Amino acid sequence: MVRRILNDISSEPGQGAVRLLPVEQPVRAGAAVAVTVRFTNHDPVRPRTKVRVSLPAPAGGLVSPLGQTSFGTVEPGESVEASWQVEVPLGGSLSLLPRASYVDRRTTYTTETPAKIPLTKHDAE
Repeated sequence: MVRRILNDISSEPGQGAVRLLPVEQPVRAGAAVAVTVRFTNHDPVRPRTKVRVSLPAPAGGLVSPLGQTSFGTVEPGESVEASWQVEVPLGGSLSLLPRASYVDRRTTYTTETPAKIPLTKHDAE
């Protein structure tokens, strides 16, 4: 019975989650900032395979990966992180859409979570 319940729970899509971690420093328009995205496998039983974490460039900005963005396997309850250098566009806030794709039982799923980072204003001189 327990095995059946765990299989039912783990067969639901959406057991993988992605989010942008808080940025520790002030973010200014026109500057560059390092951001980190975390993917977590919330499935209690099965690993997620072929995990790819991505961060599309914001409107008017650029992104460059700062390391690994693809991961072979993420075990149940485990997380992986990927970081990018973001060239911040001019404007009042920085809108990002971190995304992750992964495979579960030969099906590919994609999850994304919108994130908005407020920008600090330049000091008047």
